[in-house]
Amino acid sequence: MTRPWNRRMQQTREEIAGSRRPAEVNCLLMPIGGGALLLPNILVAEVIGFSAPEPLADAPAWFAGRTEWRGLTVPLIRLETLLGVDAVPGAGRRIAILNALEEQTDTPFLGIVLQGIPALVRVRAAELEEDPEEGRGGPVLRRLRYQGQPVVVPDLEALTASLQAHVA
Repeated sequence: MTRPWNRRMQQTREEIAGSRRPAEVNCLLMPIGGGALLLPNILVAEVIGFSAPEPLADAPAWFAGRTEWRGLTVPLIRLETLLGVDAVPGAGRRIAILNALEEQTDTPFLGIVLQGIPALVRVRAAELEEDPEEGRGGPVLRRLRYQGQPVVVPDLEALTASLQAHVA
């Protein structure tokens, strides 16, 4: 029997990949250095205030460290570093705690450093267009334009796999 959570996560995977086009998706537009992330809000467990993470020796530059959230230790990613963009630390930083896409993983949540407060947006397919200037690859599932603004849809499966490979 498939649990409702698993069915919704599968729908979310299809929505992100573009193989399923619902009329409208509730998303969060999350500011990062050099642009914004766009994710369906079901993938975001919570957005919390920034606190200095616990660093890990010999970790890749994109790994900010580990942070505590609701009694759990959550790995924290600097997505800007993976995208090759400089992030200027500011007073408005936040951490987005994301649900992992895979049910059977040692990393059920991961955190991404944000440069401000996310905005809740209702996204229609007609409002999205492929960004012709950018490509896919690395931590990016898709690069799009939402209302003329460049946005990145991160590849959460690739990020989770990188965490397990490099920081486990």
